[in-house]
Amino acid sequence: MGGSFAVLVATLAAAPVNYELSLRTEARTGTAYLAATSMASFLELAPVAGLSTRFDRTAIEASYRPSLLYSLNVDHTLTVLHRGNLGASWQPSRKTRVNFDQSLAYGRNDFSPLYAIQGTTPPDPHLPRVLILAYFSSTSSVGVNHSTLRGLEVGGSASYSLSGGLDQLARSVLPLSRTGTVNGHADFELTRTDWFTSNANASVSRFSNGANTEVANIRVGWRRQVTRATQGDVSFGVSMTRSVRPGFADAVGAGPSATLGISHQAPIKRPHQLSGSARVSYSAAIDPYGGGAYQRIEGVLGADYSAMGWLSFGVRGTGARGLSPPELRNALWQLEFTSRATLDRHLAVGGGFRTAWISNSGAFPLQPVFQWAAFVGVIIQQQGRL
Repeated sequence: MGGSFAVLVATLAAAPVNYELSLRTEARTGTAYLAATSMASFLELAPVAGLSTRFDRTAIEASYRPSLLYSLNVDHTLTVLHRGNLGASWQPSRKTRVNFDQSLAYGRNDFSPLYAIQGTTPPDPHLPRVLILAYFSSTSSVGVNHSTLRGLEVGGSASYSLSGGLDQLARSVLPLSRTGTVNGHADFELTRTDWFTSNANASVSRFSNGANTEVANIRVGWRRQVTRATQGDVSFGVSMTRSVRPGFADAVGAGPSATLGISHQAPIKRPHQLSGSARVSYSAAIDPYGGGAYQRIEGVLGADYSAMGWLSFGVRGTGARGLSPPELRNALWQLEFTSRATLDRHLAVGGGFRTAWISNSGAFPLQPVFQWAAFVGVIIQQQGRL
C-alpha cells in the first residue's frame, strides 16, 4: 500500500504542470436596474488563477475565478463572489472517457442582466426581485462516453447540486434547492455526414420552501454536416413534469420538446475569420425560485469576426421566455457587442455595449424594462509551465 502511494506521488511530481494567470477589468456605466431614468457605474475585476496537468491517461485542472464588483456611485459598495472549479478526465481506452467535475461558488452574487454574456447558455427569465443576494452553489458531476468502431457513441452522466440563498433574506427570494440530474444519450453514425441522435434526461429538485419539482425530457434527432463549414441539427420529443407546492394543487403535465441549431464558418481568406451559430429550443424547465415546472422557449445567436490576427469583433444574443403557467411568463433578452485589440500575447484592450429587455410577471409583476450599459476593459494574461 505504501509503495503504491509512493509511486503515485512520484508520478504526480514528475508530471508537467501548466499555469494560467489573468485579470479582466471592466468599467461600465448604464441604466440602473428597473430604473431607466437613473444611471449606475461599476468597476468589475475578474481574476483567474488556474493549474492543469496530464500524466498517463489522466488530466486534472483546477481554477479559482472570483468576481469583484465595486460600485462607483454614492454607496461605494464592494460585492465579492468566490468561484472555484476542479475537474478531471480519465481515458481507460481510446474509445472511452470518464469525466469528473466539482464547482463551488459563494459570496454576494449580482444577478444583473448587464454582466458579460458567458458561453452559449441562455439566461433564466426569472430574475430575483433583489439583484444582489448572499448566494451559495455547489455542483458535483460524473460522466462517461464510449464510442465503437461501428459508429455508435453512448454516454451518460449524473450530477447533484445544492444552491440558493445563504441567509434568511436571500432564501425568502431564492430558496435553497437540492437537485439531482441524470442524462443519457446514444448517437449512431449513418454516413460520414449524418448522425441519428437520442437523448433522455430527468431532474428532481427539492426546495426549502416546501416545493418539489420533477422534469423529464426524451428526444430523438438528426445531425448533419452539410458542408465542411456548415453543420446543423434538429430534434423532437416530449417533456413530462410534476410539481408539488404548498398552497397549490399538485400539477402533472406533458408537452412537446424541440431544438434546432446551425453553425457556419465563412470561407474567407486568412488572416480574416468569420463564424456564426444559432440555436433555439422549446422544452420544460424547473423554476430555480421554487415556482414549479414551466414551458419555455430560449435561443442563442452569435457571430465572431477576426481581422489581421489582432483585432476581433463579436455579437452575442441570448433570450428566454416562460410560456406557461401564467405566473411564470417572464422574459429576459440580452444583446452584447464587443471589440478587442490584442496588443501582445499578454495584453488586450476592448470595449462595447450591452442591452437587456426584462418582462417579469409572477407574484410581483413589473413593467417591461429596457436596460443598457457601455463598457471598456483591459485583459492581462500569462500562461506557461511551472
